[in-house]
Amino acid sequence: MLMASVLAARAQDASGEDCPTVRLTGLEGTIDGSGSKCKRWEINPGQPLAGIIFNVTYSRLETGESLYLYGSMEASPTELLAVFTPTLRPLRVGAQVLWGYDQTLLVLRANNENTAFLMKYAARPERGITAHTSTRISPAWLAIWLIIWFILISACCSALCCVARRRRRMAIVARGGVPLAELSDPRSRAEREENEQKVGTELQALPVTSWDVGRADTAIEEGLPECCLCMDALKVGDEIRTLPCEHFFRKDCIDRWFASQAYRTRTCPLCKTDPVAPTTPTATAAESTAADQASSEREAVPPEAPDETPRTLDLPVDAATQSAVGRR
Repeated sequence: MLMASVLAARAQDASGEDCPTVRLTGLEGTIDGSGSKCKRWEINPGQPLAGIIFNVTYSRLETGESLYLYGSMEASPTELLAVFTPTLRPLRVGAQVLWGYDQTLLVLRANNENTAFLMKYAARPERGITAHTSTRISPAWLAIWLIIWFILISACCSALCCVARRRRRMAIVARGGVPLAELSDPRSRAEREENEQKVGTELQALPVTSWDVGRADTAIEEGLPECCLCMDALKVGDEIRTLPCEHFFRKDCIDRWFASQAYRTRTCPLCKTDPVAPTTPTATAAESTAADQASSEREAVPPEAPDETPRTLDLPVDAATQSAVGRR
């Protein structure tokens, strides 16, 4: 804060309006500060610039002397860019670059005419931007590019979401879910709802028993003392639902299992059989035995022997033929 106050105060005293002014309008030029106590150099080529390069050949500033650098033709504290002094900021020999300004103002305040410095400047137009400059982009073009990129990214994200949703639906169908063609058919939806209610009623009709001590001892001997869904040991008094495949589970566990397969074919967690699928009646043991005996009897009957008696043909004979045979 103190340095800023000092620079502001110096800038107010160093406007240099009473000093001789040298106006430089070319892209290149020489600034000679020899033999002057007060002098101004206005550099304004009159075109957009990428920057101005100052090349100091030699510099001799004494104590109390200053060279002020402004970013415009107005020597105001707000436009003050730098103050070169022998102690705070010496004007060193070499190249110094001022980027991003189209014009600049140099003001020399010296104590005597022995002060001397010599520098050359070279302005770089925007069309000749060097590798050290940054390309200027219009805010309107920047906004347009940002909108285009936002639209492209949104389209890509939407496409990925659609592909993922379709794959998820296809996976549901592959696992036995509702076909995609039937999702929008009201009649098919009503049939599915009716079939789902029927299946739910049949599942609830599966037998439910209470886990007792005898069954617990048998399960322990067979190595099945727990429910394979919740992996908790079966306790006396637990409600057990037994499926037609003879596999049994806790009632709450198997009901949740069936609920997760809504509108799909229910399966047993162990053998994957459908607990409510219609069963085809099989022949009884007596019927099977009778069928086997009938087959054996058919195989034991010998085939009939062929008839070797000569056969005659009974053909109609007229009266002339009969009389001829009688005379013979």
